[in-house]
Amino acid sequence: MSNDKLWTINELITFLKLSYPTIWGLIKNGKLPAIRIGTQWRVTQEALDEFIGTKKPNRQKIHGDDGVAIDIESNEK
Repeated sequence: MSNDKLWTINELITFLKLSYPTIWGLIKNGKLPAIRIGTQWRVTQEALDEFIGTKKPNRQKIHGDDGVAIDIESNEK
């Protein structure tokens, strides 16, 4: 984990300006990955960054058969 911040649902409600049912629905449907700690749910900073699209994609350089290098972006780990 690049940043150890764990967001509570209430913090996400305030930060994202979304309702509790909306946040919970995103978590329940797997669109916003969360971890359960006891009876509480937390969202990592990395998961939030990926959800809101601020995580920088991984850049890779690939060389073609003709020797030309191209940069590609990938969100895969």
